[in-house]
Amino acid sequence: MKNTTPANLADTIHLQEPQSNGKPIPQLIAELRQFGSQFPAESVRFTSRGLKLDFLAVATVLADLLEQRESIWVNGRVATPESKAIWKALSEQGYICRDNLLEDLELALMDNPDALRALAEIRKGEGPEDMILDIAKLVELAKQHAAEVTASGITAKMLADATDLDKRLAEAFAATTGSGATAAALKLERDKARTFAVNYTSLIRRYADTIYRDEPEKRALFVSNWSKENNKRAKEAAKAQKEAEQAAAAENLETN
Repeated sequence: MKNTTPANLADTIHLQEPQSNGKPIPQLIAELRQFGSQFPAESVRFTSRGLKLDFLAVATVLADLLEQRESIWVNGRVATPESKAIWKALSEQGYICRDNLLEDLELALMDNPDALRALAEIRKGEGPEDMILDIAKLVELAKQHAAEVTASGITAKMLADATDLDKRLAEAFAATTGSGATAAALKLERDKARTFAVNYTSLIRRYADTIYRDEPEKRALFVSNWSKENNKRAKEAAKAQKEAEQAAAAENLETN
């Protein structure tokens, strides 16, 4: 990664293996531009640690490229006014269905660490493709834990309705794209750029942690508000999961 330059950036991104990440792309773009705005004055601090000027120059170029690929993916769909209207109405229902079912299952399976981990992965999903896939995953997970799910008030009809909605969502979404393969290819290129951007910003922050360890005000220039909030949520989730595991272990001891 450290040998990446503005000149070879596109080729390097093309070789990336896309990874799931919940960071909003507008926030990621903002971070890259924030870093890029700091480098003219702070570059010596980073180059003295072994990074090259060309690598630092990647930040601004990468922000533009990621923004471009996001725009191409979003705007690369062709649709009739009718198919757009159908998708808009159904997608609103879809996101509500996904979020409600996710919350219901988190409550129903709060004492099941494996299920909670699966739900945490599903929560990372974003965009219409992920939303459609997430509903199917949630229904399948609910069926795998039928006893706990039924006891929590989630009925078979609710799951059947979610499955039916998911089918209609998939059909409506396909109608808003010129080609499913084209839409998937555009999303793949966007996801590759985002994966590289996440890794790039993580590396820069790692250097900043050391360079500015005694300069908190400057260190703050390389920490995003999104990251702060996300880390806080992750710690709270980990604490809740640990407490659930401890409660389950204590209940097992009492039962035995």
